[in-house]
Amino acid sequence: MSIPQNRELEASILSALIDEHDNTKPIIQRSLTPDDFLIYKELAEVLWGEDLTLTLLIDKMRNIMPASEIIKVYNAHVPTTVEKRENEVARLKELTAARKAYLAASHFLKDIEENEWTLESVTSLFNEVGSCINRTNTDTKTMFEVVMEVFDQFDTRLHNKGQVLGVPTGYRRIDYVLSGLAPGRMIVLAARPGKGKTTLALNIARKCAEKVPVYFASAEQSREELGTKLLHAEARVNLQQASMATWKEEEWNALVGKSANIANLPIFIDDKGGMSVEFVVNRAKQLKHEKGIGLVVVDYLQRLKTRQKMKRIEEVGYISRELKDLARSINVPVLALCQLNRDVERREDKVPNLADLKESGDIEQDADQIMFIYEDSNEESHIKVAKNRHGIAGDDIKMRFDKHFGRFAEM
Repeated sequence: MSIPQNRELEASILSALIDEHDNTKPIIQRSLTPDDFLIYKELAEVLWGEDLTLTLLIDKMRNIMPASEIIKVYNAHVPTTVEKRENEVARLKELTAARKAYLAASHFLKDIEENEWTLESVTSLFNEVGSCINRTNTDTKTMFEVVMEVFDQFDTRLHNKGQVLGVPTGYRRIDYVLSGLAPGRMIVLAARPGKGKTTLALNIARKCAEKVPVYFASAEQSREELGTKLLHAEARVNLQQASMATWKEEEWNALVGKSANIANLPIFIDDKGGMSVEFVVNRAKQLKHEKGIGLVVVDYLQRLKTRQKMKRIEEVGYISRELKDLARSINVPVLALCQLNRDVERREDKVPNLADLKESGDIEQDADQIMFIYEDSNEESHIKVAKNRHGIAGDDIKMRFDKHFGRFAEM
């Protein structure tokens, strides 16, 4: 018996990722990983991390796979329905499970040839095979299983009293209200331009990176700008000095002295121009697989593009849903920065509300938690928790925004 595999099935699915007009890509990217492919695993790993044309793909794979083989995969593409693509994906997941079970059984047989079998080794085999089978159908749970999972979570929290559920942001009040940035949640941080969205996101990413690797997808600023802000915030050196290179000796020494703190942080930054949500989703899944990221930051949602052709309101809604699905599929928090519309500036109190989210009501619907940054009449910064699906909304947290150093601090 040979190891379970299906060359035609793998080619059919991967051809959809190469074809720029195929609308079933999100189904594939949500449900599969490169590990689900055997024959074309190396090709899958490249496609999961990049948005490539056929020409660029051939060039990137030139030392890994013959161009003729890649073209063969590309030519396997046949336009199909969502239902048929879902069936293909399900079949490939079944093959993955069968392959893992096959390998577990093979190791068991080799082991009993070399050593005496034991009850422990037989039990281990049955557990591994059972686990492989269960992985193909993990979505549907009985109420008993749900209750058991809930009490498992309760037990974990009881043994970690005083600790937040998610990744700590470094801001005590925000962590208390949100319970940290919890896995599987989409958290929106919204503001008008110039109110400090990126600065606060960087401050949070810097703190979270002490606990987990972070992926920062920047469609707004370059990686050099982000690095400059992080470094000056860490060294507490005025950002204005960077634009004119007018650091004093003690400021330069502070920057050099703190550079290792920033350089060693597990923060992965993409600043690709015209960044698409598909690119962000693919890259995040790749980094989850390779680096074990525990937070995704997107700066900012309305700047992302999509490969789909649709009206702008529909496009923003689609991007919002993709980010929400990403959070759930890889079980990490997604911190999505958003722009507010101008209506908030026309009001006397300048306090944002959910209707101020720009271009789409889907953002409000998809987000688990929504925070607004705004300034009061005294130009003091506040964070308003406008939506909290897992707690109480309405908290208003007073902050000190030091624009010179690029730092937020709680008052």
